[in-house]
Amino acid sequence: MRKKVISLGLISLLSFTVLIGCGEKEPDSEKLAQEEKVIKKAEEKPKDYVPVSVEKLKPRDISETTTFSGEIVPKQEVTLVPQMPGKVESLNVKVGDVVYSDEIVFTLDNSDIQNQVNQADQALSSAESSYDQAKEQKEQAENVPGMPPGASEDASLAGIEAQVDQAQMAYDQAVNALDDAEITSPVEGVVSQVNINEGGIATNAQPAVVILDISDMYVEIDVPENMVSVVHEGLDADINISAVNRTSKGVVENISPSPDERTQLYKSRILINEVPKDVKAGMFVKVNFDINSKQDIIAVKSDIIIEDGEKNYVFIAEKDKAVKKLVELGIESGEYTEIVKGLQEDQEVLVKGQDYVEDGTELKVIRGES
Repeated sequence: MRKKVISLGLISLLSFTVLIGCGEKEPDSEKLAQEEKVIKKAEEKPKDYVPVSVEKLKPRDISETTTFSGEIVPKQEVTLVPQMPGKVESLNVKVGDVVYSDEIVFTLDNSDIQNQVNQADQALSSAESSYDQAKEQKEQAENVPGMPPGASEDASLAGIEAQVDQAQMAYDQAVNALDDAEITSPVEGVVSQVNINEGGIATNAQPAVVILDISDMYVEIDVPENMVSVVHEGLDADINISAVNRTSKGVVENISPSPDERTQLYKSRILINEVPKDVKAGMFVKVNFDINSKQDIIAVKSDIIIEDGEKNYVFIAEKDKAVKKLVELGIESGEYTEIVKGLQEDQEVLVKGQDYVEDGTELKVIRGES
């Protein structure tokens, strides 16, 4: 009997609940639409990704280079020094002037040089007279009966004879100086130093005028012993002259057969093929040599290679994901490095954004480079 009462009560409760449910208002259609819009917007929210730029791998030619610092030098440096000191009568050049072969650079006062010639002539005459007297005395001594030959006389005569030779040399120099009172340039070039003035004295203790023969210009570099077999005669060179923002080509003309005693480096001269405008002797340059070239190889930009201990990696884009590839490196040209193993033609390597990804990172390519 009790079970029946409970059953009837449960039926009544369910009936009441149904009636209440049927009596509620239907859900607001605008509210449902708004909720659906939010859900749809959430579903359309893009996944996290890293924007990158890629470069499709194609065979290319690269060259391994080595760089040296050097200095521009003229073909030769000519110093003009008078044979004998003298007063400068005229000076025809100044620093920076261009002079030509056999052009008169400066002249000396003949009267001063003539006085030196006269003095040298007198000194020579005196030495010769002394020699003649000593020789005559020696001959007279030898003619005295019972007088043994004297070694001291022979030595004295030899000393006087040496004095005569010195006096003769001084006289010849003075005469030549008289002939050379007009000092000319033996080469065409540019005046780099003038150490005399009109009315002053030009001596042979220092250069009076220095002229640079710039008919050819060179770069001098110092080569260590481990590069002597690489930097050889006839090797082409790229020359960067930063002082005038110019570049030029050159060729190794020679390399010293022995090292400098102080630096233990081998001096090498590189002929500049075409000297750019405004280039001056003494300017410092960078010289690049291609020492190993390869054609039609796979290479990537050197700055995208990731070093991890003794291993090297490059990221490629594959199905919108970053893939970390172990690579084996070859020669390096500076901008590019050869990939001996690990990459293939037409693969797309990450060239920008690679520092922000790891293996498996979602990618979005924003720019590709061919």
